[in-house]
Amino acid sequence: MDYSITAYRAAGDGETEDTIAVQAAIDACAAAGGGRVVVPPGVYMIGTVQLKDRVELHLERGATLRGIFNGDSYRAIDPQHQRMTALVFARDAVDVAITGGGTIDGQGSRYWRKLDAPRSSRADVDEVGVIQFWYEHMRELSKPNRLVAFLRCRHVQVRDVHLTGAVSWTCHVVGCRDVKIRGIDILNPIYGPNTDGIDIDGSSDVLIADCTIETGDDAIVLKTTNLFGTCTPIRNVTVTNCRLHSGCNAFKIGTETEEDVENVCFSNSAIYSPNDARPIERCISGIALETVDGGSVRNVTCSNITMTNARTPIFLRLGERLRSGARTSAGEMRGIVLSNIVATGATHPSVISGIPGHRIEDVQIQNLQIETRGGSSQTAAEIGAVPENAAAYPEVFMFGTVPAAALYLRHVDRLAMGSLFVRLRKTDARPLCFADHVEQMTADRELFQ
Repeated sequence: MDYSITAYRAAGDGETEDTIAVQAAIDACAAAGGGRVVVPPGVYMIGTVQLKDRVELHLERGATLRGIFNGDSYRAIDPQHQRMTALVFARDAVDVAITGGGTIDGQGSRYWRKLDAPRSSRADVDEVGVIQFWYEHMRELSKPNRLVAFLRCRHVQVRDVHLTGAVSWTCHVVGCRDVKIRGIDILNPIYGPNTDGIDIDGSSDVLIADCTIETGDDAIVLKTTNLFGTCTPIRNVTVTNCRLHSGCNAFKIGTETEEDVENVCFSNSAIYSPNDARPIERCISGIALETVDGGSVRNVTCSNITMTNARTPIFLRLGERLRSGARTSAGEMRGIVLSNIVATGATHPSVISGIPGHRIEDVQIQNLQIETRGGSSQTAAEIGAVPENAAAYPEVFMFGTVPAAALYLRHVDRLAMGSLFVRLRKTDARPLCFADHVEQMTADRELFQ
């Protein structure tokens, strides 16, 4: 059965607050055993609304749910964690969905201000930083710091909707099971601070398919946090047929990794930054797999991926930040397959690095083509020792200049590499590939240009 929000006196005029009307329609639908809550064309100004069991929030084409700017109508996702608010959320719910061709708009840009200077003091900030350095949240304002969130839900669907203007994370899925996110568009400004696209957090049995994401922070990211008092593993995640443009990382595991992440497949997708984008506006890493807080990352495949203008095509990092203190030593990273990847327009070498005593294990690289800038006049001998930075925040720039033009390998055990093509736009004094403390490495076929 359908429940139109206009039947509950939603105005849809872009000025009147319609929070009460939208929530009343959801509550009536849930009380009747479930159905569709329909949002007709119009602009509905709302604060927080909560989905309930067996409720599908259906936004018709031309319909927009828009967050009120600087309002007092934003509620916490979980009463025990008052700082975590959302525009639309579900908690401990079953069979919930957001569907249709309409839009959810958080008006994020109204909550940021441009700084006079970048937060980083590094002279090369335009080369290694992110444009978010130039913006900050106006923290004194009441706002939804999640556009859409699902906490401890089962059987979740988000389909065909447009999500835009996130103040912070766009779609946060926490502690859920059986999640399908298909055919959605996420559009946030490239300068938007912390505007992750899709965050899969401690959830299992997840499908993300046919999505287009353009955002300032990580486009699709898998992590295990303790934001809501519990931290659970991630298992069985498929990401496929997506188009990703980010000012940070495109597909990422981490940074928060207090629990394990295993059985992940990322495939058949395009990662891109425009040719006219400044370096600071381009994706940092196309594929970034990181575990630094004691959890383990196992059994991850990334295949059939194209990258255009990602500064670094691949970054794998096993570190020992241990931010929460719940774990006392580094986890493990093993069972990684990278195949059929073509990257053009790179400016930094890819890095695969563990730390002393904790090696990345069982890595297979097959059919990797990289076109990268090159141009360094420093030889590997001149560069010298690369810092370990075991406890540092993981980012490919953390090591400074590495002694490889295309691929730097360190603290890796059992690595098989074949069909590696590298094209340098400028002559480079460094070797194309440099291996340091790498054991049991095989290279069936190395082809360099």
